[in-house]
Amino acid sequence: YIEKILADDYIPPLFANTQKEVEDSGLQEAFTTLIYDDESPTALMLQFRKKGNESFANGKRNVVKNMQYYRDALNFWYEAFAWAEKIEPMQAGDLAQADTEEPTYTEQELKEQKSIILSNIALTHLQLSNWGHCRKDAQRALEFDPKSLKAWYRLSKAHQMLKNWEEAGDAIESGLNVDAENKELLKLQKQLSDKIRRARQLRQQRERARAERVSKVKMVWKHCQSSGIRLGR
Repeated sequence: YIEKILADDYIPPLFANTQKEVEDSGLQEAFTTLIYDDESPTALMLQFRKKGNESFANGKRNVVKNMQYYRDALNFWYEAFAWAEKIEPMQAGDLAQADTEEPTYTEQELKEQKSIILSNIALTHLQLSNWGHCRKDAQRALEFDPKSLKAWYRLSKAHQMLKNWEEAGDAIESGLNVDAENKELLKLQKQLSDKIRRARQLRQQRERARAERVSKVKMVWKHCQSSGIRLGR
């Protein structure tokens, strides 16, 4: 670390002009904490989530389709999630005694908040055509809240755009297990039904063909063993 800060190209975070320079300093987390030292993780999570909401809404309203609004929304929501990770959940019995005007969350409620933020991030990646990132963050959202219909839908859409038809079908069905009448999922299921069915048929054919090959190899092996035939390499 001493060698790093004594290097000619080292820039202390206090004098950094870009986010990358702050990251390269190795002190990003400490410096960020210092900047927001007088605010709680809960307040910062809500603050950055609101900024993300506003940026995304501006992106939807923007007639020239300026993608920078969505990129800004991503940055704000990732920041909101980072602060959500620092919030200490409260026990249900302690909520009424909490000496704060800020919202307080049980462990389950905090998981739901994290899921909402990650689902919003997945939606923004959809807007930016970042299908792989959308899939990843939708999956992360579902780890915190497996009943999030929006996350299931966004995961389904990501698999659709990646042409992962079976996975899209699995995600759609998982979402419909939560709400069998969800209109968006039902519409997507109808739209992709032929592709999903064909992909599953092809997989089953591959599995049957593989099982047949394995069965034949085993028969030959058993015959050789019973006949005293030695197989070389």
